[in-house]
Amino acid sequence: MLVDYGYSGVIDDVALINIVFTLFLLGIWALYFRRAYVLLWSGVYAASCVNAILNNHIHWFNDAGVYWVVVNLTSLIVQGFVVSGFRVRYGLQPLPASYIAFLVVSLIGTAWFTVVTPHFGLSMWFIPFAAFVMAAYVGWLLLRNEEHPPGWPEYAATGVFGIHGLAQLVASVVALAQGSVRDTALLDLYLSIIYLTLPSTFAAMGLIAVAIIAVDSSRSRNGGRPLGLSG
Repeated sequence: MLVDYGYSGVIDDVALINIVFTLFLLGIWALYFRRAYVLLWSGVYAASCVNAILNNHIHWFNDAGVYWVVVNLTSLIVQGFVVSGFRVRYGLQPLPASYIAFLVVSLIGTAWFTVVTPHFGLSMWFIPFAAFVMAAYVGWLLLRNEEHPPGWPEYAATGVFGIHGLAQLVASVVALAQGSVRDTALLDLYLSIIYLTLPSTFAAMGLIAVAIIAVDSSRSRNGGRPLGLSG
């Protein structure tokens, strides 16, 4: 039970940050800049809020394995929204089939090593590794676009995603190092990496998302070619 390790307050902070940015981005989409990627980014924070609430309410589940699979499903949904938002911003389809397959494999792997063939380290490895892949892919997407060269918001976003991806990669290695059974010291290190970086990461991502929207809106008003689709 993750909240037994003293992170309940941190998770509450993450939930509050998610609520604020969900409503703020929804407001921007509804009243100011109706682009599909803005709506998708609000979905990032809505799904992450659900994830935080579930992390603090394991007692809602009769089975710890089912809880772990469901809460990690919400993590993968968050990752899917992140990638979809940035892809749609550049006029691409939300998620390619290969990335959907990657998310499905990550969920199946988590479920398999949680319920079918329990392996503590592997049951915790897939999601942070998937988050690392997400961060690396978004960073590449932000920097490689030749039609819309990156500006300071894109470079800032790349830096935040780079730090987030590195933290998630380290967390995945620590998780896997536990082996098939729980290692208290490594689990505590894993949780420290995950939960002590989440509030600042989500806040930074939200602020950068607002900056990107502001730049895109200004470009659109000044006659530049707008990014993303209206929706």
